[in-house]
Amino acid sequence: MHLGLVREGRLGAYSSGELRLLKTLLPHLRRAIEIGMRLEEAALARQGFLDAMKAAGQCLMVVSRSSEIRFASVEAERLMQERVAIANWAGRLCGVGRTDAAKLRQAIDKATRAEPSPEASLLVLTGSSHAGRYSVSVTPLREQRTGLFHEKGVCVVVLAKPRDVGAPSAEALATLFGLTPAEARLAHALSKGASLADYAEANNVSITTVKTHLGALFSKAGVNRQTDLVRLIFADPIFSRSVSGPADE
Repeated sequence: MHLGLVREGRLGAYSSGELRLLKTLLPHLRRAIEIGMRLEEAALARQGFLDAMKAAGQCLMVVSRSSEIRFASVEAERLMQERVAIANWAGRLCGVGRTDAAKLRQAIDKATRAEPSPEASLLVLTGSSHAGRYSVSVTPLREQRTGLFHEKGVCVVVLAKPRDVGAPSAEALATLFGLTPAEARLAHALSKGASLADYAEANNVSITTVKTHLGALFSKAGVNRQTDLVRLIFADPIFSRSVSGPADE
């Protein structure tokens, strides 16, 4: 970029002192203009991306640590307005019903916390009685990677209607991964959105025992995290075939 300065002829030519000053200031002025142009281009690109995401058919939201909605696609706005699994409560995202609200709040807390490191979650929201279940992923959004939201502690929430709203049966999971009955029951519970503490309490076992089963389950499924395990369970096409077994509700 070339930059020059002119002034009215009646003021005369620049003095040697003025020229020295301009020589010092011009590089800084040029840099400031370049930065301004880049920021404007980035703002236009950001808005274009958000407009495209808003019009997409997916139910996608960006929320803050306090569940304040920073962005919502058209589909997300529709679901919140109809109170299908999620709702907009005074500008904050919440689940419909006490149980779903608590599960979603916990997932957002995990994804936006500073210490320890943020953690993604996969869960299932029951939703209103007529709507059926929705699978939900809550993923940390790292500002330094995207530049879209200049705020710490935000996450992306995506809802999807599973093709099969029922979680795979424990028998099907045991067949697929070679699990023991206890490991299969744990995998089934996790696929339905239960936490380790929930499962331990419901089955009257210690959290240490549950974690032992979880470690064996990870090893057999070839994953290292609960979110990856649940994603694997719902994504596997085997469950659309005969191995899926009877519903276990």
